Amino acid sequence: LDQGADVLVTSGAVQSNHCRLTASAAAREGMECYVILEERIPGSYNPKAGGNNYAFALLGAEQIHAPLGGVAPIQDDLVAQLKAEGKKPYVIPGGGSNEMGALGYCVAAAEIIDQSQALKEANGEEEKPGLFWDAIVTCSGSGGTHTGILTGLRAADIDTPVIGISVRFDAETQGNRIRGQVEACIDKYFADCDAFADGLGKDE
Repeated sequence: LDQGADVLVTSGAVQSNHCRLTASAAAREGMECYVILEERIPGSYNPKAGGNNYAFALLGAEQIHAPLGGVAPIQDDLVAQLKAEGKKPYVIPGGGSNEMGALGYCVAAAEIIDQSQALKEANGEEEKPGLFWDAIVTCSGSGGTHTGILTGLRAADIDTPVIGISVRFDAETQGNRIRGQVEACIDKYFADCDAFADGLGKDE
């Protein structure tokens, strides 16, 4: 809004929660919204389906179908078309998963730390290193949740393992994707954080 945008454009899977939230935000602010829905499993896209597909229509978002791997060219063409019509589109990456999007889950990491401390005190485990729990497990798709929680915990010098369950890519590919996103988040927002003086640990 500060940039004068009047249209939101984003993408996700056919029942994307992120797309639903984007459509909700657009409706609240009186903006147009386009959601590009990637059909990652053949036959899974049905614009008349219930769940989030119903919510997209209810919120006034325009649904655009994309085949697997086909989001980028469709999004580029859409943005060019909107600009040609005199509109000012703002593109939110799939899942909201960039450095800015990950910040929300850095805040979530701070909340996790607060809850952990309260539980350690309640259970007489104040001296236990790391968190009250032995590990944090999260789904790992576009990567914003995984990236934000990992970055937030490491920024607070908490080394409790963060285990991502990849919902799309193989473990090695997803691991490299998350590492790249974390490093980008550190470079943009945590460059002066002492916890990252030596960079991100090799085992992350």
